[in-house]
Amino acid sequence: MDKLTSKIVLKIQSGFNQYGSRVSRIEKSLEFRSSDLYPIFIIGAPRTGSTLLFQLMCNNFKFAYINNLMALLPRYLVGLSAISERFPDNKYVKGSDHGYVPGLFSPNEAGAIFRKWFEEEHPEIEKRTVRNTVVHLSNKRNKPFLAKNMVNSKLNRLVNIYTILPQTRFIVLRRDALFTAQSLLKARQQYSGGIQNWWSVTPDQHQKILNRSPYYQVLWQIWKVKQDIQLFLKRYHPEYLEIDYKKLCTHTNEVLRSIASQFGLRRTHDHFNTDNIKYRESIYLNSHDWNQLMAEYNNFKI
Repeated sequence: MDKLTSKIVLKIQSGFNQYGSRVSRIEKSLEFRSSDLYPIFIIGAPRTGSTLLFQLMCNNFKFAYINNLMALLPRYLVGLSAISERFPDNKYVKGSDHGYVPGLFSPNEAGAIFRKWFEEEHPEIEKRTVRNTVVHLSNKRNKPFLAKNMVNSKLNRLVNIYTILPQTRFIVLRRDALFTAQSLLKARQQYSGGIQNWWSVTPDQHQKILNRSPYYQVLWQIWKVKQDIQLFLKRYHPEYLEIDYKKLCTHTNEVLRSIASQFGLRRTHDHFNTDNIKYRESIYLNSHDWNQLMAEYNNFKI
């Protein structure tokens, strides 16, 4: 999605970003019909394979999730989820552009929605509305709610998610830090105007390291997200599963079976759909940037 298209989409979203009347009128907190319907959130540092995992899970298991149409018109999210059931668009893994998967009914990161739901502290009535939206989606579709947005890996968002939805289960993605950092530098070049400009998750205290090199910044970003997740898991003890990006690509069926076993998921097919999965970890930065990144990596101290 180019910058102009992205701006247009965000402008449309802002006009429809109120809570849907169907759930906002419910005055009591709804409950999940069973523990099988507890939500699952994919978290981790950006550029660790989350979009691939998100698509694989939507393709192979029965989930309620926010698609591109629902993200465009979040006020009608609950109603659009029923319409979307008739037009599944998740039969195979598609090429994605830094989190965006093409197709009207393809899974969406739902950045504007999750910012509204989890970025700040909310009055109890809004917390109840967010909770009821997720519970209603899950109970109505008889599927657990699946979400993927790596900004949700910030400590304040994790705490807010757990406060509003304490039954939430988490999948924590990890990837070799050097290749994650390289991918973050590439994303900076493509979407932020250069490697010196920040991109994606902004953990607390990131302003303190903005005077450091961009190579240090991306390594710190990866480290800080990991620290925030570890602190959250230690403090709140939610159910979670860790997944390595390389293993996801090279032993996809094994990883999917472990996810199904951990969370008691129902398949959509007799056999997992894992076409188009390739593991490629190569150096594509120019020699100067790669050497600078390696130097910061070898001397990285917190």
